[in-house]
Amino acid sequence: MLTIIKLVKNKIYLSNEEIIDVNPDIIHEYKLRQGDDITDKYTDVLLASIKNKAIFYIYLKPRTSYELISKLKAKYTNIDLINEAVMYMKECGYIDDVDYALSYILTHSNSRQKNYFKLMQKGIKKADIDLAYTDVPENTEEDQLEKEIAKLKENKIELPKIILKLTRKGYEYSKIKKVIDKMK
Repeated sequence: MLTIIKLVKNKIYLSNEEIIDVNPDIIHEYKLRQGDDITDKYTDVLLASIKNKAIFYIYLKPRTSYELISKLKAKYTNIDLINEAVMYMKECGYIDDVDYALSYILTHSNSRQKNYFKLMQKGIKKADIDLAYTDVPENTEEDQLEKEIAKLKENKIELPKIILKLTRKGYEYSKIKKVIDKMK
C-alpha cells in the first residue's frame, strides 16, 4: 500500500520514502490528499510529474532526447516512464534531434567535423546529423572559412600559420586552400 504521508506545495511525500514533484494541476486532476492510498494511480501521477518536469527542462533551453533523458534520470528512477514521457515530447514536437542539429550547425561557426563531434556528444545520431546537413546551405562552411581567414589576416598572421590554425579547428585542407585562392 502506497500512501501520501505529506503534501507540501509542489511535493508529495510517499510512504516508500519517495518524493514526487507535482504541480497544482496534478494534485487537482488526481484529487490527491494527505493520507490517500495512491497505489492504483501511482504510475499515472508519476508519469504526469515526469512530463511536467520534461516540459520545464525544455522550457529552460532546447535539448536533445539524450540530454532530456539524462536530466530526467537524475531526478526519477523509473526508466520506462521516462522513455514514455520522452516519446510523448517527440510526438508533440517538443523534441526533434534533427531540428536541434540544424539549429546548432547554423548558429555555431565550427567546421563540419567539429559540429559532428559536438552533436554526437549531445547524443544525436550520425544519421540525424547527416539529415540536418542536407538542409544547410552549401556555401555555409566556405563563408565561415572566409570570415576566419579575413580575421586572421587582419591580425597579420602568415599564411602557413593560418592554414595550420584552421586545420586544427577541423577544416579540410583542400577547402582552406580553395577559399584562400578565391580570396586572392
